[in-house]
Amino acid sequence: MQIQVIVNQILILSLITLIGIIGVKIKIITFQVKDSLAKLVFNITLPLLIFTTVSSMEFSGELFRDGLIVFVYAFLALILLYAAAIVSCRFMGLKDQKRIVHILHTMFGNIVFLGFPLFNALYPGGKGLFYAAIYQLAQDSIMWTFGIMMFNKNAGRKELIRHLVNPNTISFGLGILAMSIGFKLPYVFDKALSGLGHTTIFLSMLYIGSILAGSSLKELVRYKYAYVLSLNKMVVVPFLFILLIQLINRILGISLSEEAKTVLIMQAATPCMATIVVLAKQFNSDTQQATNNMFTTTIISIFSLPFVYWLIQIL
Repeated sequence: MQIQVIVNQILILSLITLIGIIGVKIKIITFQVKDSLAKLVFNITLPLLIFTTVSSMEFSGELFRDGLIVFVYAFLALILLYAAAIVSCRFMGLKDQKRIVHILHTMFGNIVFLGFPLFNALYPGGKGLFYAAIYQLAQDSIMWTFGIMMFNKNAGRKELIRHLVNPNTISFGLGILAMSIGFKLPYVFDKALSGLGHTTIFLSMLYIGSILAGSSLKELVRYKYAYVLSLNKMVVVPFLFILLIQLINRILGISLSEEAKTVLIMQAATPCMATIVVLAKQFNSDTQQATNNMFTTTIISIFSLPFVYWLIQIL
């Protein structure tokens, strides 16, 4: 049943992405609109979605415990993804900018624009989004430090901190505080803010579609490196991660709820992060490679994410 939910959700998101592509082709979504979509999602709708969802949840010891474990495990997932990227870079002989983009795209998944809508649909009670936001917190702490330093060796401490303290991390912190003290938004505010927050699902997929619309399908299909990345990121590492979590559970007795474990593993298996495409352009890196990676992994995720979910259930 849950696999059907995942497949349906991915198909829904894919349809919205297709509408975004069409919007660009018929010149309704222009470059300015695309840029505004990204800013709107990152600075307004997503922070509202995170805050209203987390603050509406009931605090429990199990939730707090699993949240801490997910946070630690998220770093372990990033280490596994980094190791897989290093091995594949050596295998394919990638160097300079191509190597940087390959490593960062293997490590960082599209957990906001694809993961959040997916897990919000898979676990409607809010737990899915809660664990997804924790994984995002861990990923962001690495992406906006290690990731920026890979693109720009001269990045200063103030710049790195500025990226870490963003509307999403602030809204998550405020949501945790509100949940801890039992604060609930008045009905009118909750309806207005949560309703606006849930537009994130649609706006984010339109944004992905607008990025993919600028790519040549012929060029994308021929890009072999993206297929290696897809296999590593969305099949091999998630499989190893499942086994590693089981091993740690047997040795140390650290168990996770079904929701936390599923979100954690599937976050690691999400397709390439859209933000890396933007950063590649900003730092004059290989934008074409970044776009190819994101397009290929997004298409393959239609099949790989249900497969990873199935693996989680049988293993």
